[in-house]
Parts: sequence; C-alpha cells; structure tokens
Amino acid sequence: MRTEARGPAVRTAVRGPAVRAVLRWTAICVGLALVLAAGACVASYRRFSANITTDRAAERVLSADAALRPPALVPRARNVLVLAAGEAGPGGDAAVLLHVSADR
Repeated sequence: MRTEARGPAVRTAVRGPAVRAVLRWTAICVGLALVLAAGACVASYRRFSANITTDRAAERVLSADAALRPPALVPRARNVLVLAAGEAGPGGDAAVLLHVSADR
C-alpha cells in the first residue's frame, strides 16, 4: 500500500539561540515602548487636568439665584461650555457647547 503526501510540505522550524534572543529583545523593546507610551498619556492627562479651573465667584452668584430658575426638564442632563484661546491669529479661539444627555 502506497501513501502519498498531499498538499504543501510542512516545514518544522528549528529555532536556535539567535532567533530566541532576537524575539526576546523585540518583546522587551515593545513592552518598554508600551510602558513609555502609557506614562506619556498619564503625564498629559495630569497636565491638562491641572489647567481646568472653575469660576467660584460665578458659582456663588448662580447658586444664590437658584430659587429663581425654572426646574430642569431632564434632571441628569448636562450642558458644558468649553472655551479655548488659540494663538493662530484671528479666529483662533473656540467656544463649544456640549450637551450630554441624561442616559449617557
């Protein structure tokens, strides 16, 4: 009885110490790059979070007049006003009004 091999021949790769060393160093470098990228993201987040300020004087004035305001139709919905000053010349500033719905 004769058996024939069908399909492409399967090669088994023999990995020597040099290939293992290259794979090990590649894994170390990729891991280090991921750790550095995560650190840069955390540093950026902390830097930008430190730049956020709340106008406490306006908050006091608005809370004093809270009884005069009509009740909110959707209590958990939020409107956020984001103001940005740019240095790109005229028109470099931005004002964005964000509405976050109550179910988000």
